[in-house]
Amino acid sequence: MPGATPDTPCRVHRLVVRGAEQTHESVIRNELRALRTASNLGEIHAACAVAAAHLESLQIFEAADFAVDRARADGSQGDMPLADVVVTVSERQRLATASTGVHSTAGEGSMDAEVRVRNLFGRAEPRWGGADARLHAEVCKTVLSHQRKSSRSGDGRAETEGRGCHEVSYEAGLREVMCCPAHELAHS
Repeated sequence: MPGATPDTPCRVHRLVVRGAEQTHESVIRNELRALRTASNLGEIHAACAVAAAHLESLQIFEAADFAVDRARADGSQGDMPLADVVVTVSERQRLATASTGVHSTAGEGSMDAEVRVRNLFGRAEPRWGGADARLHAEVCKTVLSHQRKSSRSGDGRAETEGRGCHEVSYEAGLREVMCCPAHELAHS
């Protein structure tokens, strides 16, 4: 808008979204809610800058670019000029990956699995409570043998599941205590 300053009064007339082929427009429009209450060009530009950062943090867009221009139809509302905001996004490729692993060290075994999904259904998945997330699970088994020094051996199992920055874990231990004849302890 030629000759306009950040203090120039202005309201958003129309929001146009371009480049969203895989992603629902509602994901992008949701990040632009602050435009509804913007009352000057400075507030419009600030809302666009914050929205661009949020859209890029979703990790489903390569870029999000904004253009603010005078509204073509009905260029003013009373004395207040109106502006059209055009957001153009470049989407990343949809992604779904999985990885698994089995590890064994000195009688301890563990298995883990992880699944990552990016924008599978076009709604910026996965996001729980506004945070980016991934699903991770791990199962472990530990065997401890103390039979050389005593008649005890231990068996432990653990499971963990995580989603983003939250984690649910479970751990259990099982001890088998058995009587060993004295001659077995003497030979060990």
